[in-house]
Amino acid sequence: MGLSLLAAPIFGATEAAGRGPPNAQTDPKFFREDAENGAVLCSWMINLEMKAIGEKCHPDDKDIDAALGDALRDIHAFIAANSSTSQAEIEAAARQRIEMAKREAICVGDGENMYQLLHREGAREIRERTAKMLAVPRPPVLNPCL
Repeated sequence: MGLSLLAAPIFGATEAAGRGPPNAQTDPKFFREDAENGAVLCSWMINLEMKAIGEKCHPDDKDIDAALGDALRDIHAFIAANSSTSQAEIEAAARQRIEMAKREAICVGDGENMYQLLHREGAREIRERTAKMLAVPRPPVLNPCL
């Protein structure tokens, strides 16, 4: 259940910090800077938000939806391979987050602006940036986020 503890503030999980495996709340190494390769959990959260905005506000944007789906699939595999969190736990948390984000998403403002940036960059750039970020095995971290 590593990811559920790690993402407690994101998902509103009620598990007490300190139970289970080390996580961002209990172990400072999960906050270490990872400037060279990127913070995988940060990218994961952003991609989930962008996927939700795309599904709600841009249902015909199939190329970006597919690229975000591919990126999330690869990020899920990376997290599972480099943490104690199972693939099933990651995918369940992702589904929960996307559904929550779709309920809250508005098709204007900062989220929409970020989605438009992804759209301009294109599906190929999303896939290339994800592949570069995931090229070096390491613990998935939250920071530095953007």
